[in-house]
Amino acid sequence: MAPPVIYKTPAAKLQAERAKRRRYHEKRHDAILARRRQLRKDRNTHRNDEDHSDDDGQESIDTLPDCIAMVKLAKDDFMQHIKSPQTFIVGVLAKYTKSIPDTPELHGDREILTCAMSSIEDFLDRASRGQDGILQLCGINDEW
Repeated sequence: MAPPVIYKTPAAKLQAERAKRRRYHEKRHDAILARRRQLRKDRNTHRNDEDHSDDDGQESIDTLPDCIAMVKLAKDDFMQHIKSPQTFIVGVLAKYTKSIPDTPELHGDREILTCAMSSIEDFLDRASRGQDGILQLCGINDEW
């Protein structure tokens, strides 16, 4: 026998799901932020161990305009680096497809994809820091 229907409309179900996520976040807010900070700290420590250069990406994110500026600068630098996202992806996939051998059981050179992902990883990290700062300053919206 099937369980009874709890929510009569999709809107009621969506509202209940949002309330559940909000309660979860309210209960675990400090733990979630602590885990994010620790992961960011570990990632930055790992990056500093690999290269001992000065990290210019550690801008101050004390205010909302700083966070928004960090995301915008990361996007602008990303667009300056790759010029056109479509051209970048097509170029990477073209290199990968050229590296695929004729035998069907073998794969292409996956290092091409890894290199492409690592070239844009810094931009993603900077944008994520800005987005985390926005979430910390503004809180969680009901729409999420």
